[in-house]
Amino acid sequence: MSMTHTRMRYGRTGLNAFSSTNQPTTVTLDNVTLTHLAADGITINGPVTTLTVTNSTFADITNTGIDVSGSSGFNDSGYDATSGPVSVTSSTFDEMRHGVLARDLERPRVQNNSYTDVGADTVEACYRSGWEQVCNNVKSAPLQIFGELDLTRLTGNHGTGNGMNAMIISGRIVAGGIWPSQTWPVVLAGRAVGLPLELDYWHDHNASDRQSSTTIDAGVTVTIPAGTVVKAMHQSYPQVNGSLVVNGTNEAPVSITSIKDDTVGGDTLGDGNATTPAPGDWNGISVADGGTATLDGTEIRYAATALTVADADAELHGSVSSSEAGVISNGGFVDATDVDWGSASGPSPYGSGRSISGGGVFVVPWVGYVAPPKPTSSPPYRPPSNYDCKSIAFVGARGSGEAPQGDPEPNFTDAQDGLGGPVWNMYQGFKDEIAPPGSFAYTVKALGVQYRALGTLSDPTRLLTGASYFDSIYDGVSKVKSLLADEHAHCPNEKFVLAGYSQGALAIHIALRQLASEGSSLISSNRLVAVLLLADPAKVANGAEETWEFDEYYAGGGVRNADGIWTHFSPYDNGPLPSQVSGQTLAFCHNHDVVCSPGFGARVRNHTNYTNDELRHMGSWAGYKVKGQPYPSHL
Repeated sequence: MSMTHTRMRYGRTGLNAFSSTNQPTTVTLDNVTLTHLAADGITINGPVTTLTVTNSTFADITNTGIDVSGSSGFNDSGYDATSGPVSVTSSTFDEMRHGVLARDLERPRVQNNSYTDVGADTVEACYRSGWEQVCNNVKSAPLQIFGELDLTRLTGNHGTGNGMNAMIISGRIVAGGIWPSQTWPVVLAGRAVGLPLELDYWHDHNASDRQSSTTIDAGVTVTIPAGTVVKAMHQSYPQVNGSLVVNGTNEAPVSITSIKDDTVGGDTLGDGNATTPAPGDWNGISVADGGTATLDGTEIRYAATALTVADADAELHGSVSSSEAGVISNGGFVDATDVDWGSASGPSPYGSGRSISGGGVFVVPWVGYVAPPKPTSSPPYRPPSNYDCKSIAFVGARGSGEAPQGDPEPNFTDAQDGLGGPVWNMYQGFKDEIAPPGSFAYTVKALGVQYRALGTLSDPTRLLTGASYFDSIYDGVSKVKSLLADEHAHCPNEKFVLAGYSQGALAIHIALRQLASEGSSLISSNRLVAVLLLADPAKVANGAEETWEFDEYYAGGGVRNADGIWTHFSPYDNGPLPSQVSGQTLAFCHNHDVVCSPGFGARVRNHTNYTNDELRHMGSWAGYKVKGQPYPSHL
């Protein structure tokens, strides 16, 4: 059916049609006027609906200008819509309950339409909550779309004087691009089924209703420009399976907020001061396994949890100060630096701001962050009861939280206590290489750096978050320097091998830099013969030291080009290893180790899964350095 330059007036419904697989429906309207209708302008539904409307006028209609629907089901991607092509462009909608209701459609095109006085009158909307019927007076949004969405086909819609000055969307975003540019906000519906969607604003969902209302498909990138306002209805739960890129700035932030928030994007509900926003108005943004979100200059307002990240990657720089909780990481990587958590003390549990939970969330520096002062003193070094001088002293520093622990100082049982598990394995590999049974060329002893090694509660990124951790790190620095000086004073012919894991590697790295700046002879090549740094937080991109990525293999570009978390974020003692020691140093860093190779893809588990073979081969490498021989591997 095709009509052009036609007027349809004073009926009930201008056009009502149904399509089926055996009976497809195609409607084309150009320069058609539908006015003074007691029900709807156009109602068409069915899986093979084809509708094209251009340059047409809809006015003085009791219910809906255009109500068009396809059919729906579920597939491996979840919700699945089926319809023919639907296009509504360059048309006007004036004085009606709804302008366009489009449901279960495949990539509908709704562009450059004007809406005036649509949904301006309140209507009683009711639903059942258990046995009780609940009713509220609500206004309507002129444009509501639920289906498989292509954002490039939803641009240029505008209007004034409508009940809800917004376009409401729900469903799957299957083709990305730039977020639709409107003179009003795009609103994310609170559920993934049903129209009209404004009724959902009042719906108190039960658990089975709490599904993702709007999803970005895997492989799809959605970009939101600076200054954009996105609003969310009650229980809205947008999920990113693909990529979400938000390009907000300090001058023009992007606001993702409650539909009740009138401070940005205007009074979307059109209810004056009748409603006010509150934390928990909507669920927040979720990044699913394999998804990515880069949220620069982004204010996530009035959410239950601003950002939840599964086994995925995200950046957030902006504000979560008005949400109930800040960030939850369920195994992913989150760069949440330069965020306003609602308190200059930082997010809970470090401060009193909005909370973070889970590992791999970087928060330093936050808005209002003041770096803890660099410690000027540490607990005194306690020398061993006897020195038992050997050819080689293997000096090891354990990682964060390794035994023994204690406050303010752990209780160490003997001189080698404090190596920790990974360094102990390095020591065994070194000893097997340099002093195997029956060999008397070298004698070896192990000495633990007996510092606090404060634990980080299974999250090594916490190294940067408070004075206690800085005290622990610099206690390690002081103890490394004191141990070397004391041991050399009592055993002047001993040579040193230094080995550290994580916080212990950091303490050694800083100590070496300080000793070099002091002109100390303790790090000369005739005394310090090898250095082993495992998962060094102070790693510097493209350092001169030899670096492995996995067992006996040189690091690839991902690891070589990475700075460790200390280098990224600490205000103190950053920089490469001194040139005096870089030639005797082996650094080992797994790709995507959250401590020495942070960034998208980094995981805490990659910091804790170094194998015994890898560690023993590090020790063996040091043995070859002592012997002055090249390491015979397949590097």
